Amino acid sequence: MRYALENGGGVWYNISMQSKKADKTVNIKKPEYRKTPVNALSSDKLYRKLYAHPKMVEDLIVNFVKERFVGHIDFSTLKEHKTRFVTDRDGIRESDMMFELKIKDETLYFYVLLEFQSTVDKFMPVRMLTYIMLFYQDWLKKQIEYKRKIKQKEKKGTLDEADIEAIYDTIKLPAVFPILLYNGDRKWTTPSELKELIGVRYEALGKYVPNFRYYKIIENEFSPKSKKEIKSINAAMFRLEQAGVEDLSECALRLTKILTKEANPELKRDFKLWLNQLIRGYGISGKEVNKIIKELEAGKMTLLEATIKKNREKAKNEGRSEGISEGAAKERAKRDKIIKNLRKLGVSEDKIAEAIRMAEKEAA
Repeated sequence: MRYALENGGGVWYNISMQSKKADKTVNIKKPEYRKTPVNALSSDKLYRKLYAHPKMVEDLIVNFVKERFVGHIDFSTLKEHKTRFVTDRDGIRESDMMFELKIKDETLYFYVLLEFQSTVDKFMPVRMLTYIMLFYQDWLKKQIEYKRKIKQKEKKGTLDEADIEAIYDTIKLPAVFPILLYNGDRKWTTPSELKELIGVRYEALGKYVPNFRYYKIIENEFSPKSKKEIKSINAAMFRLEQAGVEDLSECALRLTKILTKEANPELKRDFKLWLNQLIRGYGISGKEVNKIIKELEAGKMTLLEATIKKNREKAKNEGRSEGISEGAAKERAKRDKIIKNLRKLGVSEDKIAEAIRMAEKEAA
């Protein structure tokens, strides 16, 4: 990477965002109050809205990318690029987000590709490298076309083979810096390097294996303490996403306070939508959520704590009631089966009734 910077090459960021998979399982026998993640598509759209803000991208790179070139980036030059890639398997394939950046005092360009995914992909290096190759194809096509037009204007006529060769000689591909941002609950087990997924039986073939790796930011690998110590919007958001019910209110208030200090009105508005969805995932109604967010913006979290406590108690009571009803139903079914078997054995109805009365008396 240092070679690319020192020799004037551009750098592309490829950020792959993994989102939590929804868990809609409800266990009535063992009641519990837990977060139900929002629909994956809605979640992806909300994340795209958030990372469309330059502040979010800058905050992420500065606080979570531990590379020397980060200190030389001029974030004031950041701008988003739309991407549409075509593959044989998927047809039109759109990466989620791309951004262009420059190095301070240098005419260099950085590109950021932000991608979201809902599950742990074992072959993520293959997927990310595919995106980069598709980008290179698209980038080359545009560069060649642009330079051909410039050359044609200069010559004011058709181009010969020497002109075409000269165009190709002036083109160098920009480097790509791929980042994976994963916010799921599962442990991230996918290798960072492509070569770890390729089986090479003969050692001599090893040098021909593609040398590609991505930079990973795995939210659940950061301890709550470390996320609390990082004073950033992304760190506060990661902490809230990974929070348990007991920590939810404090984490939500912390994020709201950081946004009040650092975010512009547009970013605050989009975070309000994201926070609304997240809190609703805990079974809280939309009307209650709006009140809770207003209170958080005022620097308080009592309403969120009280609502969560109330819903937890409700879940416990409903589970207990359902458990009693289900237990009674099982006992009745068991008693009916015994009665049926006694009748098969020729036991009289009087004796069966007497046996039932004796059992009820003993149970009391």
